[in-house]
Amino acid sequence: TKKKIVMQIARIVRLCLLRKPSWDSFTNPARVQLHTAVTARRSLQSEREHVAKITDPDTFGPATQAEAYEDFEDPGDVAEHERISNKPSRSQQLSTKQYADIIKHHIKNRKIKEAIDVLEERMIKEDRVKPENYIYNLLIGACGRLGYTHKAFQLYNRMKQRDLKVTGGTYTALFNACATSPWPGDGLKRANHLRDVMLQKGYEPNVTNYNAMIKAYGRCGDITTAFQIVDEMRAKKLKIDVITMNFLLQACIADKDFGFRHALLLWHKMRSRKLLPDAFSFNLLLRCVRDCGLGDLETTEGVIKEILAGSVARNTKMLSNPENPSPEESTEITETINSENSSSTPNLISTSPHLGNLVALGEVKKPEDRLLLLGGMTGFLEEMRICNVAPDIKTFTELIEVIPPTLAAEKLLLRFMKDLNVKADIDFFNILIKKRSMRFDYESAKEVLGMIHTAKLLPDIVTYGVMALGCQTQAEAEELLMVMKNNDIRVNAAILGAMLRQGCSKNNFNYVMYILDLCEWEQIRPNQQFVKHLLEFEKKCRQWLKHGTPYKEIRYFTRDFKRFQKKLEEWKAKNDLENKSTEEILRKFWENPYKQFKENQPEGYEDEKNPKLRHEKKLMRELKELRFMSCQVVKQGAEGKLYIGEYNGQKCLVKERFQKKYRHPELDAQLTKERIRAEVKTIEKCSNLGIRTPRVYGFDLNERKIYMEYFEDAETAKEYINNLLSSEESPSEVDKKLEELATDVGKILGKDA
Repeated sequence: TKKKIVMQIARIVRLCLLRKPSWDSFTNPARVQLHTAVTARRSLQSEREHVAKITDPDTFGPATQAEAYEDFEDPGDVAEHERISNKPSRSQQLSTKQYADIIKHHIKNRKIKEAIDVLEERMIKEDRVKPENYIYNLLIGACGRLGYTHKAFQLYNRMKQRDLKVTGGTYTALFNACATSPWPGDGLKRANHLRDVMLQKGYEPNVTNYNAMIKAYGRCGDITTAFQIVDEMRAKKLKIDVITMNFLLQACIADKDFGFRHALLLWHKMRSRKLLPDAFSFNLLLRCVRDCGLGDLETTEGVIKEILAGSVARNTKMLSNPENPSPEESTEITETINSENSSSTPNLISTSPHLGNLVALGEVKKPEDRLLLLGGMTGFLEEMRICNVAPDIKTFTELIEVIPPTLAAEKLLLRFMKDLNVKADIDFFNILIKKRSMRFDYESAKEVLGMIHTAKLLPDIVTYGVMALGCQTQAEAEELLMVMKNNDIRVNAAILGAMLRQGCSKNNFNYVMYILDLCEWEQIRPNQQFVKHLLEFEKKCRQWLKHGTPYKEIRYFTRDFKRFQKKLEEWKAKNDLENKSTEEILRKFWENPYKQFKENQPEGYEDEKNPKLRHEKKLMRELKELRFMSCQVVKQGAEGKLYIGEYNGQKCLVKERFQKKYRHPELDAQLTKERIRAEVKTIEKCSNLGIRTPRVYGFDLNERKIYMEYFEDAETAKEYINNLLSSEESPSEVDKKLEELATDVGKILGKDA
């Protein structure tokens, strides 16, 4: 009976499932809603069952999926695994002083990128050493001195993220970075923000901080704030010495229109406070003479009247509000200037200032005219003697730029240098060459090269740059380039730009096209000034075609201009400058000032002012052409090995020094470089003394190798002595030859001494 009941129920259920729903079941909303809910519930239940099934730890998928999952490696996991497994040894980690010494070495060689990598790559990533604030202050100061402002503040932010103590030296370095920023607006913005941070943290600046703040605001052009900071120092009763006054003079230099007038007032303010100026004060005053003007005539006369009358305010603020940028602005002239004095030459910086026989202030427009207000070159040097300040070479370098552009004035300055026993440096001679070249006295400029040789100095890259200003023809340019090549100095964009300027001013199409070809041959990227000269010359030539040319015959000018135009179009095509405006072309050749700090210095780099490694740089370039086909070891010892290679089909002797594992890597590299240089120097010295020595092809400090000429019948002194002792000659003959050898060595040593 139970079986029959179950069978009937099953038949009824099957009939219900097979029956088709009627139309009413679809049109009835209640049925539709019920059907939708049931369907959704079943779908959700089936989905949950599926998820539970695939996530069941006892349910395994296909083998291919498991293998694919095992082959997958997450980059972050790999990096973390390597970081944990490859822990640096304690011997690899250095002390803070050792890291600082490495950083200082890079900073000394102006390798700021390498110095920063010591912190960011070696200390933090490789050695995993927690840097101290001293390391950050060291790098921030270096970035500030070189003008890498962005990186200086980036290091400052990372310093705060590491919760390191920000000291007064940190703030000083940051304000110095603001002062040397390539963009004064950005530097001023950062200085304002940094000053606000100091106020928020309640930090009380010291005298050094205030001096750095004055320097930052002054160089960035905010002279008003610079003087207000001095007022703040006075309110806090901080010591205002000559160093602070020197920073204020730097602020005056930033004001090109009124800076000289401000400097005169500041100078007498300094003397009224019984502060004796130093050499920096006089040098900065000369810079004001060169770069700054007196401003409007009426106000300047009022200032000079106050100086002559000795009525400069003693207890007033050093500078008024921005609407009245200087205290002399409100002074009105009430009487004529008294010019009766015992001297005919004006002098406004002495303790008893006077105008002498000056006719009119309106004629004071050039630097030599402003120098005349300070007593001229003779009166200025006499004032330095009165203040017990000895002029240095920087003083005369500044003077050479403001004295009258005549040979008589320059000879007088050279005589003063000789009397005061001041030795000229290469910078002084460079300025002298430039001064003579700018007044088109090219023959006198070339005479300076003889002075450089007499002073036992070596020309640097700047020397050839100012000499390029006198290359009026292509032949003179080729002659200068040949001299540079012989002295191992490579031409750069600045030198080519100076030559191009001469070619454009002389309207010499062949000269201009030669410079363009030279850029391509030497693979030199032109700078913005170079391109500007080129485009202005093209524009000038187009105007001549419309309104007349200085050429006697228009056909020659048209022919030459077409050749130049064709060359210029080819140059534009190679540099992707076709169909671009002048602004777009100049923008492409603009270089970010920070670019030089983001790249490692190339091998063989040397500082422009350091000629010691110039020959080494040339050899480094030549080493790139070396190709060794085979090697044969000759000798090997504890210090290194000697082997034979081939160079251009000829045998070449190579000496390689070994690395010393027991030494610190930095110390070992430094000692090896010094020994290689000394060895090369010794070989060259022996060759100069007449000793038969192999010629040095070059040396590679990074590879620890010296490349030398190979001698077929070469024999060392030790081999000669051993062969002599083992020979069958009589003892008397052996002693005689050994005595001759010792005598020869003694003569060489005596000749060397």
